[in-house]
Amino acid sequence: MALERELRDLAHVPRWSIARLINNQSVAEHSFYVTVYARELALLLGWRQDDAAAQEYLVTRALYHDAEESGSGDIPGPFKRAAVDGDRYEKVRQYYLTSRYGDRTYPRVNDLYTIEKEVTLILKLADTLEEVLFLAGEVQMGNQAIVHIFKASHKSLASNYALLWHVLGDSGSITGDPLKVWDQIKTALVREESQCSKLITDVSEYSATLSREPRP
Repeated sequence: MALERELRDLAHVPRWSIARLINNQSVAEHSFYVTVYARELALLLGWRQDDAAAQEYLVTRALYHDAEESGSGDIPGPFKRAAVDGDRYEKVRQYYLTSRYGDRTYPRVNDLYTIEKEVTLILKLADTLEEVLFLAGEVQMGNQAIVHIFKASHKSLASNYALLWHVLGDSGSITGDPLKVWDQIKTALVREESQCSKLITDVSEYSATLSREPRP
């Protein structure tokens, strides 16, 4: 059950295990911010605002999206994508979550297949946004060792947003304006990253990445 101590172990499971950081980040901290950003993005996107069950599903999936790492640790993304069978990993992940924490990690919802597909895209965007903002803080503190990761994450954010809007826009499940939503995301980034360009050697490349608009 979720009241067991194991879930609290996520506060001691580190992210970025192969990156040189000034401030360490735990999986629990990351999960908190992903949940907050997922909920805020759903509001900005106008995603299924009249469907309370879908909203609960989104928030619950966000809270537990990395809960299996209480048993596996945080596997570096590039290695996991290259070495791990994605379908098998997801089956093992779901089995671990449901056997450890019960069905609460996947609440009941109508049209589960469609909702899960949409929630996965929102969580991916929220996850990448959290990653970019965390790395921005590292760059602000002078961490040059992660600048290349920061730039790559920035590019992923734009492509993940474009994919989300393409899929969800076609489904009719969102009502927001794509460029206005992206502008609000960029505003949050600029606020955090205003000092970053002073610390990155290749300022022109950074500026081009920051100003690039995803095309829905």
